[in-house]
Amino acid sequence: MKLDVFDWTGKVVSDFEISDEISQTPYREDIIHEIVRWQRAKARAGTQSIKSRSQVSGSTRKIRPQKESGKARQGDGRESHFRGGGAAHGRFPRDYEFKVMKKVKKLGLRSAFAKRLSENRVALLETSEHGASKTKDFVNLLNNLRDVLKVESKKILFVSDNIDDLCIRNLHYIDILPVRGLNVLDMVRHDLILSDINSMQAISDRLVSK
Repeated sequence: MKLDVFDWTGKVVSDFEISDEISQTPYREDIIHEIVRWQRAKARAGTQSIKSRSQVSGSTRKIRPQKESGKARQGDGRESHFRGGGAAHGRFPRDYEFKVMKKVKKLGLRSAFAKRLSENRVALLETSEHGASKTKDFVNLLNNLRDVLKVESKKILFVSDNIDDLCIRNLHYIDILPVRGLNVLDMVRHDLILSDINSMQAISDRLVSK
């Protein structure tokens, strides 16, 4: 599969060959779902905590005699049914991450990328250096690119190892990732993936089987 390579005026200047192994990868919704679950679980802090009966402050003394009070039997005041007592089944710190095989992660990444390719939602730039010094200039260049691609892109993922433009970071709908940071969740969440030739070559090398 060939991708058109654009300059920052929206003109096609060359093309880039994407391996058939990548572009013809079938869409595996089950694997995409599993990896998105894994990424979200891995991102959870798991620091929620509540005090149990053994952790709350209070005396361990029995609050009333066992018999002859005419009331129910009770232990100490740290029981869960007393106000200020410990939680019986509270939330405690835990790790939510679960294991996903390395080859499954790679297949999911390749499947998600192939899906974006088939939807014409991957745009390749000649270089990541566009020469725009203001955010307004970059927006104009981006609008030209949208018109050529004819893709409605509300959220854009810029994948490049060479980009260092602060004016891009001012735009709330653009997220910037290095090549090694490309992941399934971000590809699912964004409408358009932008990259330059060198970075796309690195992405291709990462996605092919070895």
